[in-house]
Amino acid sequence: MAGTISIDGLASGLNTTELVDKLMAIERRSVILLEAGQARVNNQLAAFRVLNTKLLAFQTTANTVSRSAAFSAMTTSVSDETLLTATATSDASAGTYAVTVRALARAHQIASQGFADTDSTTIGTGEVQIQVGDAETVAVTVDSTANTLADLRDAINAAAAGVSAAIVNDGSDAVPYRLVLTADESGADNTIAITYTLTGGAAPVFDANAVSDVVADDGNTYAGTATSSGTYTGTANASYVVEIVDGGTLATATYRVSADGGTTWGSTLALAAGTIDVYDDVHGSDLGVDATFADDTFAAGDQFTIDAFVPTVQQAADAEVGIGSGTGQIVVKSSSNTVTNALPGVTLTLGKADLDDTVNITVAHDTTAVKTNINAFVTKYNEAMTFIREQTRYNAETETAGILLGNTSVLQIQRDLREIVLGNVTGLSSDMNRLSALGISVSATGTMTVDSSDLDDALDDDLDAVARLFQASGESTHTKVNFVAATDDTVAKPAGYTVAITQAATRGTLTGTSIADPAIGGLTIDDTNDKLVLAINGAATSTLTLTHKTYNSGTELANEIAAKIAASDSAVADTAVTFVDEGATGHLVVRTTGYGSGSTVALGINPSNSASTVLGLAAATATEGQDVAGTVDGVAAEGSGRILKVTNATSDAEGLWLEVTLTDDEVGSGVDAIVSVIKGIGKQATDLLTYLTDPVDGYMKSKENRFTTQVESYTDQIERKEALIEKRRARLVAQFVRLETTLQTLQSQSSFLENNLMSIQDMKSDD
Repeated sequence: MAGTISIDGLASGLNTTELVDKLMAIERRSVILLEAGQARVNNQLAAFRVLNTKLLAFQTTANTVSRSAAFSAMTTSVSDETLLTATATSDASAGTYAVTVRALARAHQIASQGFADTDSTTIGTGEVQIQVGDAETVAVTVDSTANTLADLRDAINAAAAGVSAAIVNDGSDAVPYRLVLTADESGADNTIAITYTLTGGAAPVFDANAVSDVVADDGNTYAGTATSSGTYTGTANASYVVEIVDGGTLATATYRVSADGGTTWGSTLALAAGTIDVYDDVHGSDLGVDATFADDTFAAGDQFTIDAFVPTVQQAADAEVGIGSGTGQIVVKSSSNTVTNALPGVTLTLGKADLDDTVNITVAHDTTAVKTNINAFVTKYNEAMTFIREQTRYNAETETAGILLGNTSVLQIQRDLREIVLGNVTGLSSDMNRLSALGISVSATGTMTVDSSDLDDALDDDLDAVARLFQASGESTHTKVNFVAATDDTVAKPAGYTVAITQAATRGTLTGTSIADPAIGGLTIDDTNDKLVLAINGAATSTLTLTHKTYNSGTELANEIAAKIAASDSAVADTAVTFVDEGATGHLVVRTTGYGSGSTVALGINPSNSASTVLGLAAATATEGQDVAGTVDGVAAEGSGRILKVTNATSDAEGLWLEVTLTDDEVGSGVDAIVSVIKGIGKQATDLLTYLTDPVDGYMKSKENRFTTQVESYTDQIERKEALIEKRRARLVAQFVRLETTLQTLQSQSSFLENNLMSIQDMKSDD
């Protein structure tokens, strides 16, 4: 060590360093034993951590098969995916459905008349108002700093008005640039309405047919003026070309007309009148486009172009889907080509319409996914059990023992898992209460094997029974008290828990005062009484503007209010609006669709032209919803809307969730239902594995902590031992140094005496 003086054998001739090392080696035997113990504990800790990882992997698969979603997935197949595709949720019903795509939904698309350019012609200044369907009108301001067609396009796109704007070049000679507006949402109700107050320029026209100026082709000899007039009555855009056949003056020249830009021509006619009806005389239809020419000289071949425009590029339309294959098809409309209201739980994505082709959609349980989940459950169980077996056995051939041999904690985990996975589920029928009913067998080493064919048969025969084998399930003796879920705290009880309901859940309600029944004399809504603001669950709706009309029934009025609430731009909950008929009078009732405390409907802060008075809502009575209340096995449970939850930790039913749909008049005294709780293999395994692998309080975590403490204890002991050994080494070295020093001193004195004695003898000899 540093600072130690070494004088090996200087006086004694002894190898003192070797002697000290050998003595210390004897001392270090206890340290070596401690290090071996520490290594063994470290290896056990590492093995426990690997086991915990495998248990977590098994927990994931067990949790998957313990949930209803693992068995409720649905799959679809479609006979012709060019017409539509389909997806299904767990709410879909298995079966085969015949569907006809009668029409596709289309977005409304309108276009202005043509412009010669996009960035120089002034469209004027002022304001353009855009409204799509019943949405709020959005105003787009056009000022003198940005008032070209391109500027208007950009301003509309920046306004988030529910439309997208683009400029399209239609290829016409003189005025090819048209501003096209397309509604962001498809559907017949989402039509685009444009109003504007632009002055001082050539405003784009979207609400009427338009006719362009007469444009003379390059190279024409005609030097006079030509103007257009009339109102175009066609239904499609057209490019009319007037061509001089025989040159001369107005009195002698002749002409012909093409209605398709010069591809086909009508008969030759006299130009004499100066003003001509430009029409498609091939079909004999006058579409209201006129051209007037001043008296001048024409040359044969002179051409003049007039473009006629219609604003509607594409009509807004709903998708139409026919359900069924006979003459009595049910026709379902949708504003989108993604149809969710045709078949419950099934989403149809329409590709094209074909009235003559019926598509067969097959909806079935996705047993492939179920099989995959069950196989994963078996695989992860096998991996965990194989690891335990390898770590706890003695190999006689190699004479080696697993690092966890004899560890009672691991052996107990092994026993508990085997008992759950290989045991019977109490409460289920004997033909489907164990994994062997699915074709799952156990080998001599404790691992499981799946017979794929037997599993397929079980899934095909009774998928619900297979699901109950893995999940937590419950049965109730009352149709309106239903099992929802059970947690790992809930004790399985096939005999059932007694449930007594003392209060039914209710909805938040706003009950209006009586008004005259609209069915008798009508109720008129106009700009003096068309506004309404409600507060639903504390969130105010936007100002609802009721449609101006005379309502001739209470139902019609209630439906209008419900539609406006649903379209409100605020985050409000769904509501139901009904009209209660009292004979000559009646009253409106607005209810939340949700149940429980906090569910409220109230009149908001209304403007002066409020409809609240005429609707009988100004003095309406607001009633807050209430939560369900009751007991389970005599212990009070916690209500949340229609859900009754057992939260008392002293109850075996802790963690049990029930849905109670009883009404007030159905709540009686005594026991309302007996609810049995059965925990399938997946749920039991999940509960055990959750307890084992909890990262804070889990059993495995406690064992790891114990191993860690042992390792730290070994480290402390080793450090103390090493420190003592070093102190002893230092003492021995010091002792040997003193020995060598003393011997060296004695040897020096001996030499001195010897020399002196020899000198004395020499002196005596001389005498």
